[in-house]
Amino acid sequence: MRRPSSAELAADIAQEARQLGHLQLELAKQELREILVRNGVGLAMTLVGAGLFSLAALVALPVFLVLRSADPVAAALIWLIVDAGLGLLLILVGLLLVRKLLGGPSPRRLLPRTFAAFQENQAWLLRQLRSNGR
Repeated sequence: MRRPSSAELAADIAQEARQLGHLQLELAKQELREILVRNGVGLAMTLVGAGLFSLAALVALPVFLVLRSADPVAAALIWLIVDAGLGLLLILVGLLLVRKLLGGPSPRRLLPRTFAAFQENQAWLLRQLRSNGR
């Protein structure tokens, strides 16, 4: 029985590394799907609740207050200024949160199984390369 050449061994290792990379990518996709499904229902309920609350706070309440006030034009103007100020504040805070989020959670904490598998695969690949070099 003939022993495989170094080039054949290297080609086998490269092929297995490509296959491991593909499996790693599939694991990451699966983990992200699980995260999205787990958090999707809660996010949807939060968005619907926020929409209903916004409708009440930004439409029904101002209409009620403007119609009940002695000077509807002044009341509407005051409400417009308050809404615009609140909107600007929310935009600024949102931008700060997005900036913080983009620099925030590392993929290592977000996809722990993927990174654990990656480290195992890396160790395996290094063992393969070292053992075949003897």
